[in-house]
Amino acid sequence: MNEEERAVGGWWAQSNYRPFLLLLVCGALVYGNALSGPFIYDDETFIEFNEDIRQLWPPEWGWPSGGRSLPLHSRPLTSFTLAINYAFGGLQVEGYHLFNIAVHILCGLAFYGVVSQATDRYGYGRGPAMMCASLWLLHPLHTESVDYVSQRSGLLMGLFYTLSFYCAQRGMAGTKKWYGLAMVCCMCSVLCKEAAATVPLIVLLYDRTCVTSSLTMALRRRWALYGGLALVWPLVAYLLWLRPHGGAIGFDLGVSPWDYALNQCAVVGDYLLKTLWPSVLNFDYGQVRNLTLGDVWPEALLLVALLAASLWALYRGMALGVAAAFFFIALAPTSSFVPIVTAVGAERRMYLPLMGAVVVVVFAVRYVLGRWAGQRAGLYGVVVGCLAAMSLGGLTIARNAEYRDPVVLWASAIKILPDNLRAWAQLGDALVDAGRFTEAVTAYDSALRIFPSQRLIHISRARALGAAGRGAEEVAVYQHILEQSPRWAEVRNSLGIALEKMGDSQGAIAEYRRAIELRPDFVDARFNLGLVLEAMDDFEGAMAEYRIVVATKPEWNEGHKRLARMLQEKGALAEAVLHYERAAQLAPGDVSLCNTLGAVLGTLRRNEEAVVWFQRALDLDPNYDKARANLAQIRRRQ
Repeated sequence: MNEEERAVGGWWAQSNYRPFLLLLVCGALVYGNALSGPFIYDDETFIEFNEDIRQLWPPEWGWPSGGRSLPLHSRPLTSFTLAINYAFGGLQVEGYHLFNIAVHILCGLAFYGVVSQATDRYGYGRGPAMMCASLWLLHPLHTESVDYVSQRSGLLMGLFYTLSFYCAQRGMAGTKKWYGLAMVCCMCSVLCKEAAATVPLIVLLYDRTCVTSSLTMALRRRWALYGGLALVWPLVAYLLWLRPHGGAIGFDLGVSPWDYALNQCAVVGDYLLKTLWPSVLNFDYGQVRNLTLGDVWPEALLLVALLAASLWALYRGMALGVAAAFFFIALAPTSSFVPIVTAVGAERRMYLPLMGAVVVVVFAVRYVLGRWAGQRAGLYGVVVGCLAAMSLGGLTIARNAEYRDPVVLWASAIKILPDNLRAWAQLGDALVDAGRFTEAVTAYDSALRIFPSQRLIHISRARALGAAGRGAEEVAVYQHILEQSPRWAEVRNSLGIALEKMGDSQGAIAEYRRAIELRPDFVDARFNLGLVLEAMDDFEGAMAEYRIVVATKPEWNEGHKRLARMLQEKGALAEAVLHYERAAQLAPGDVSLCNTLGAVLGTLRRNEEAVVWFQRALDLDPNYDKARANLAQIRRRQ
């Protein structure tokens, strides 16, 4: 190491807190514009409609409850953090983003610690470690992991994985109490995501290559450490035995291991390109494609060569061999031959593997600069590294902005893969959410040209047609679907809504009744039937439906409100109060409901109770004049 390099590395070594502070500031600046991004795609399932994270105790987030959120429940620690977010901020998205950003920055700090432990062994100082950590932290490939809230599992796994590695390094340096922390972090990592099962292997490779120079000696000296780390394997086996990912992962889902491996050659090749040149990022790689070896032989040859070089470096005892091997080991659970049929690739899968790639690139550039620039290599290295970090940070900021607009995000995925069915369908959904219904219909049409028989997209298209004011076309789509699937209760309910909007109340009633015949517990159809009967002045019929709704789904406050309103109009005030109170319990922030309940109690001369509800309405909204006037009237009466 030349004098200039010693000066740079020495400055960092003498200023132990400064690298952490700099990484913290850089991470916060680059991801500061990501706080307001909306929930997207799977966030709806895992967060917005996930009832299991609505409370911290009892811990329903801790075990599988079935349904679409089941994959999250094989990762209880991840689910626990989402429950914490909900407990403190409900569905306010800023808190979820802030948590993700904080975890990512902490992972960058842990990565700095890992690399610095290794560079200290070889006398390189802390400069290379700082460069690796900053490039990794600011790399735009991580925007999917950070900005896509429900991918928190990868962030948390990465943090605990890296901490486990760091703790093992500290233990190997002579402080064996760190081994216990390494085991705890390894267990936590697996409880966030099953792919953390590779921790024991990478720690063993580091020990054999950088510490003991012998696999046998490493196992003999630290058998307790590796035995403790290996305890995660039975846990991983149990979590996978639960099949939390259902029809997403497995060998019996219509995709052969060979076909998936061919696809991974193309996908991993793309990952490597984006590692070096991340100018065009892709939120959705689509599904497995029909490829032959002839289609991907350049990528396959490159991967074989890189893997062979990694094995050769490990055989020779080179430290960079560990970093190169880590790239393949960390990527193997998702990008080998075990088919994941719902997503052939995803940039979030590079969260941990990018660490290995960055270390190899940084030290390769350092070597080239050392041969080319001689004594000034250290200075040039700092300049090149800072320019690279600023470029990556700028690209990350720009990508964060795309995540703030789902329309832009899905449109960018389509630009890369124009035949991506899921991207077209999700673009349609995003356009509907943005109120751009005509454009949404066009997006759904594009999706249906790819897969004409996808009935769920037909349904989404029908709803967009209705929102665009093309009710007759909406009805025609539903009727066409029901010709093929006449027992689809949800579509009959949707057809009823469409007919009602067009003024065909009798037709709507007929469809709602058919939906209820098919599914007697279909509360949405019963509620809609009650609404149309009420509009037609059939109050007894409407009330009968509302009573069934609240009996079938007692936690639905709208059912209680409608029934209470009808009971109030009928003069059954005492019973109306019961349902208003239940509705207020279910929707404690409903100011109008509090005022209405107070008014009914006042009519019943239950003045003290009425005062409580009027006061609660004013607590929620001090400017609510109706509640203030009603409260004053009750107090005059008292």
